[in-house]
Amino acid sequence: AAVALPFNLPAELTSSLVSSPLGNLLAIAGLRLGDSQQQQGGVTLEGPLAQLIRRAAYLYRQPTNEQRINVAASWLQQAADAAQRLVAESASSNAGASTRR
Repeated sequence: AAVALPFNLPAELTSSLVSSPLGNLLAIAGLRLGDSQQQQGGVTLEGPLAQLIRRAAYLYRQPTNEQRINVAASWLQQAADAAQRLVAESASSNAGASTRR
């Protein structure tokens, strides 16, 4: 899901950024300028960058440091589990490919 940032850029800046080579780079990074339907000249983040911003906001809104640590530890555990599954799948597919040769 996209994250709409709460500010607008001037139309001149938006059009010059979008039409420049930097506009393509910003789009690849998940940053959209000026095409927000709610706001003209708005800034919208998408993809992994938006996910990082959402998670940082969620972590910041936790009422105690203990809860922040628990949430962050849970995210790290989920990432480690996903990485472990990915490595196991990769190893099993590579083993299957080498036995067929």
